[in-house]
Amino acid sequence: QWETYLRGKQGFKYVQVDAHGRIVDNSSMKLDLPTVPAQNGDDLILTLDMELQKAASRAFKGKNGAVVAMNPQTGEILALISEPTFDISLFQNNISWDRWQSLRNHPLNPMLDKTTGGEFPPGSLYKTVVALAGLEEGLITPETRSYCPGHYKLGKETFHCHQRQGHGQVNMKQAIEQSCDIFFYELGMKLGINKIAKYAKDFYLGKVLGLNINPERHGLIPTSEWHTEKFNRKWRTGYTPNISIGQGFNLLTPLQMVSLFSALSNDGKVWQPFVVHKVINQFGTSIYQQEPRLLHTTSLIRPESFKLMRESLQSVVEGNKGTGTRARLPNITVAGKPIA
Repeated sequence: QWETYLRGKQGFKYVQVDAHGRIVDNSSMKLDLPTVPAQNGDDLILTLDMELQKAASRAFKGKNGAVVAMNPQTGEILALISEPTFDISLFQNNISWDRWQSLRNHPLNPMLDKTTGGEFPPGSLYKTVVALAGLEEGLITPETRSYCPGHYKLGKETFHCHQRQGHGQVNMKQAIEQSCDIFFYELGMKLGINKIAKYAKDFYLGKVLGLNINPERHGLIPTSEWHTEKFNRKWRTGYTPNISIGQGFNLLTPLQMVSLFSALSNDGKVWQPFVVHKVINQFGTSIYQQEPRLLHTTSLIRPESFKLMRESLQSVVEGNKGTGTRARLPNITVAGKPIA
């Protein structure tokens, strides 16, 4: 994407040669053959925090997936990793057929940038959207409690909670903290698939964010209309519980997931992610500068709902029954949500 800046321009010079292609000394002829010096490429100044990038790279070595860290106030990318990766120097010269095939056919797809091109079920991260939808639709309040026996029956189907013995009575904050599936099965059924989708799209999910490095996919926010067009049959009610906990047809890229949680932290602002801060030419002059660009602001969520959600996500890490206690740090308050 940035090759036109990075490449520079080739230099050249004219020489006189004889019929055999040998360079001839033409100093006695006083020919003025021109020389054009090569021009260096421009420098890209990145937004990456290199210490964070190195630390994340070391921690993720040998794993399969992606790491994205973003400043939620600006959209600046602080760390960006897709694993497994490959040695780009392989493509400087002619790559062998065997090596090319091994990259193409690798089961973990090292040539796919998973940060923008990998589409995955968001899992429990999606519960934040469902909870906010329930609050704004008036279906729950912060005090509303639901009983979790460890399973939820819908017709002949049984949907289980990750904690098979159940969580007992839980309100929204406790359901987020303990990741109670039953609370969200019930709430999702009350909302219905299209209202869930409406709030997901209010967070700009299902759209390209425009990082502009490698191909970026849209993900998928399912609706009843999409299902009818895709499969030529109506949406089944039995699909909704899994959607409510981020499974089923739901697909998001890691970049979209970090965008969602950035918006949760900043009262609904969706910033365009970017990794190139500026371009400096060979003379030290800035010829391009990326300023933070606000793509969208949620219109359906009240500030008090965002505040409650942030408190709930803090309890996920800092609470006694939180599912994210492994993310605790000394002297730093952390909020977050494991996918499971």
